[in-house]
Amino acid sequence: MLQQASIKTIVIIGTGNLASQLAPALAQKGFTIRALYGRTASSVNKLAALVNTTGVTELDLIPNQADAYLFCLSDDAIPGIAMKLSHCKGIFIHTAGSLNINIFKKLSDHAAVLYPLQTINANKKSNFSNLPFCIEASSVQVLKTIHELASCLSSTVIELTSEERLKIHLSAVFVSNFSNHMYTLASEYLQQNNLSFELLHPLLLETANRAIEIGPKASQTGPARRCDKKTIRKHIKCLAEYPQMQKIYEEVTTSIQTEYK
Repeated sequence: MLQQASIKTIVIIGTGNLASQLAPALAQKGFTIRALYGRTASSVNKLAALVNTTGVTELDLIPNQADAYLFCLSDDAIPGIAMKLSHCKGIFIHTAGSLNINIFKKLSDHAAVLYPLQTINANKKSNFSNLPFCIEASSVQVLKTIHELASCLSSTVIELTSEERLKIHLSAVFVSNFSNHMYTLASEYLQQNNLSFELLHPLLLETANRAIEIGPKASQTGPARRCDKKTIRKHIKCLAEYPQMQKIYEEVTTSIQTEYK
């Protein structure tokens, strides 16, 4: 049973992928969403109606009294918006993986980070209950409060420094973003050669499962791992008309061979 946090009222700033999932999740846990800010009326009003709150498109209309201000914005946008809300009383919380907590240092004595370690999409409902939430705070008391809040959403809450969180975020880029780019390249290559990416679905799932079950290093297979130079040359030749893919293939092959010597 997830515990109830000492935070009761929250202002959510942003209407993107994360805000679209966190706002309903927090509302369902009994938190009061005091207001919801976004740049466009259509997106603000749609999400605000979903969580039974007031949607605003002007920063001046954001209530200056709330227990927490949750910034669900891009890394570049957070400092500027937060600066304009420095008069607000409450804990300033950002949700970014690579942003230092010190961005709030001159704006509020009460600052925290609530970073869900997952790729979030507005059109796919997220189940936060088992997601790792990485937290950080400006003081012991705020840390206790943000831990309580995170525990209302998930059973997995991890305290990390900004430096540790940045390293986790970087690793997540390799695991998720870079891997997905490889899927894109493979899909486009197959499409251009009148073949279906669906043929790779079972392999994609098996590769991910094996990496989880026995670890990525132990589960590595393929011509680079075997040092199968004959097959590698064939692959490079197949990519003669795709110089960017050819370059990636060669660099990743070298990286795998270096890893396994």
